[in-house]
Amino acid sequence: MMTKTFVRQEQGNGIRIETLICEGVPFMEINKKANELHAEMIVIGSCGNAGDMNTIFFGGTSEKILRFITRPVLCVPPE
Repeated sequence: MMTKTFVRQEQGNGIRIETLICEGVPFMEINKKANELHAEMIVIGSCGNAGDMNTIFFGGTSEKILRFITRPVLCVPPE
């Protein structure tokens, strides 16, 4: 619900936002689409998992995007 509200507000400010659904390995698909669309920035939510030391600060997908994608990334923590 919060995502839809954010998208509506930003589209009202003249910012172009596209919603895409893809199948595959998430961080690879996000990188592929960002390159195809010449995205200026990737915005992704972070979701830590306290039980797993590899993903304690960011979720697995968020962490891989931050490591491997060369575009600017804004990683937003959950509420």
